[in-house]
Amino acid sequence: MMTVKSERSAIVLGILCYLPFLYLAWLFFRINAIAVAIVTAVATTFLCFRYVIAVSRAFRFDADGLTIRLLRFSRHYRWDEITVRQESFADRITVSKPQYAGSVCFLTRKMHKPRALNPLIYCILLHPLGFAFVNYDWRYRAPEIYPVKREEFLQKCRAWQNGTPVAEQGGKDD
Repeated sequence: MMTVKSERSAIVLGILCYLPFLYLAWLFFRINAIAVAIVTAVATTFLCFRYVIAVSRAFRFDADGLTIRLLRFSRHYRWDEITVRQESFADRITVSKPQYAGSVCFLTRKMHKPRALNPLIYCILLHPLGFAFVNYDWRYRAPEIYPVKREEFLQKCRAWQNGTPVAEQGGKDD
């Protein structure tokens, strides 16, 4: 069994990034742009809430499958319900480089994550509760979101899936 969590500082960073947008909404309110102020406040509150949910979960991996836990609520997925996909960001040409070299995504059959989209952004925007991912090979010092050691994690993942290999997808389209 293996449990993966984000650093607590990731939650604090998300809330601190929320404050300037809330201040911007207050400034709109002061200049009587009430509709813009309401939209700004609601949208940033919505995204901040989803970010906190996305980074404050805990993943438990074992031979039975994956359990996603948030506070006292948990959801268990068996290995046959999950598609495991390894994504590499090392050779991708993107607008902004992610802070890690790659990730392993755990997709249910209902989800269709595009490879070009960062797993954290996909999680925040579309599936903050049901989408699971772990990151490896951090490039610079920042709050680590679901960090794992790549080789150790993939070895355990293969063993839990009864020898089924993890599908690896690089940065180039097929």
